[in-house]
Amino acid sequence: MINIKIDRSELICESKEKIIKGSVNYHKLRIKSIVAWEGLRRRCIFYTDGDWENSTVVAADDDIITVPWERIEKGDTLYFGFVGVDSQNQIKAKTNVISLRLCDGVVDIGSDPITPTPDIYTQILERIGDLNSLVTEDKSSLVGAINEVAQSASIDFDKIVIDGGNAGSIEN
Repeated sequence: MINIKIDRSELICESKEKIIKGSVNYHKLRIKSIVAWEGLRRRCIFYTDGDWENSTVVAADDDIITVPWERIEKGDTLYFGFVGVDSQNQIKAKTNVISLRLCDGVVDIGSDPITPTPDIYTQILERIGDLNSLVTEDKSSLVGAINEVAQSASIDFDKIVIDGGNAGSIEN
């Protein structure tokens, strides 16, 4: 596990481990401290000097991120940095980019094909959940399901006060 710290816009690597080329869903980052990023969703952007295409990974609720294996197949250096996005998916904060050296690993010929890391859209949908598992009649969208629940519970959305985008209360 690689421990990292985000302090405002500075990304600091607090512990390093060898990143082995070809390792699949093995190397992980743990975000230890997040100062001034409250209320922002964290996304980590990875790329290497061998393949400048990037992969974006959404941080899980436990602030652990799996390094996309596609980014550590080629090259000698892994680069990554973070962006913080608000509820409207607007980037509100960015960090510097840091780099870690990639090490050659054992070659395994004839292994089964590996499933690619999901794109960011798929990751977000997985975090939202399966709309078909909702206990509502309207499963066409998350908004429709929320509206149905609110209507059945007699919630008036005009009286809901959002505090910093994190928590809400209902005015009387």
